[in-house]
Amino acid sequence: VIRGEVWKTVRGINRHWAVTEDMDSLALLLHPDMVMVSPDSKEPIRGRKQIVESYRGYARYAQTVSLVEREPSVQLYHNNKTAVVTYLYDLVIKVPSGETQQYSGRDMYTLIFEGGRWVAVAQHYSSLP
Repeated sequence: VIRGEVWKTVRGINRHWAVTEDMDSLALLLHPDMVMVSPDSKEPIRGRKQIVESYRGYARYAQTVSLVEREPSVQLYHNNKTAVVTYLYDLVIKVPSGETQQYSGRDMYTLIFEGGRWVAVAQHYSSLP
């Protein structure tokens, strides 16, 4: 049950930035001090505000055609109050030129159970060949 709640939270994060572009709902699932590491930035992105802004930049640039998450794994720690989620993803986007681009990668989130809900405190994603 707990693993399902954690996975639902991660999928909700992905839906908000990629599909609905609902950044206010996205922000509710991110810890104020969250850290994100991505191949697009030399330095980690720190803080909910900056992370949401990076997703706003994505939404201004591209339209998500499809996002498929696969092979999820949820590991629980610290009396089921901390979770590490890993999965593979396939992302298809349309860029301003109208071109469609495809990406595959791996994603890892760390979440904590705080205030009666799961929130992301860290994310690291990378592209796969």
